[in-house]
Amino acid sequence: MRRSDIEAALAGMGSSLIELRDAALLSLAYDSLARASELVALNVSDLQHGGNGATVYIARSKTDQEGAGQYRFVAPDTFARVMAWVAAARLDPAAPLFIPMSHAGAGERISPRDVSRIYQRRVGKGFSAHSTRVGNAVEQREAGIPTGAIAQSGGWKGEAMPARYTRKAAAQESGAARLARSQGRA
Repeated sequence: MRRSDIEAALAGMGSSLIELRDAALLSLAYDSLARASELVALNVSDLQHGGNGATVYIARSKTDQEGAGQYRFVAPDTFARVMAWVAAARLDPAAPLFIPMSHAGAGERISPRDVSRIYQRRVGKGFSAHSTRVGNAVEQREAGIPTGAIAQSGGWKGEAMPARYTRKAAAQESGAARLARSQGRA
């Protein structure tokens, strides 16, 4: 899922509670490269804004079973979008950040499966809960960001997975691609 896909989805959303929640979820998932399990585990208090900008604290992840935690980047537009959702939903700082909209699910968290459903409803059937993570990694690579920095921004322990996700984009940075450009052939 590319940023352009997210922007198109956001443009079609209004200000209902469910639209605010879904917009916040899509934006935060993309910026933080969070896995679905990480997104649904977030509390309102995990989103922080300080002198250096906004971050989200991921307390535990697939690659951090000990729970050392890590901070991930949140862009100003995403932070504003998430805060609009929190205010409209009147969420307490200790509350789950992403909650179901049904009365039956009040006070609970959405599930990782719900994340996929939201992506498919808002962006398209071909997307899964992992799509924002992979899409951001690919776009970082296309922007010339080194694999190590991509790994850090997504909480990967090493460079193997981001390198795998970005291998097609990496081909455009290969020696052959650079040579063809220097020869005016690409």
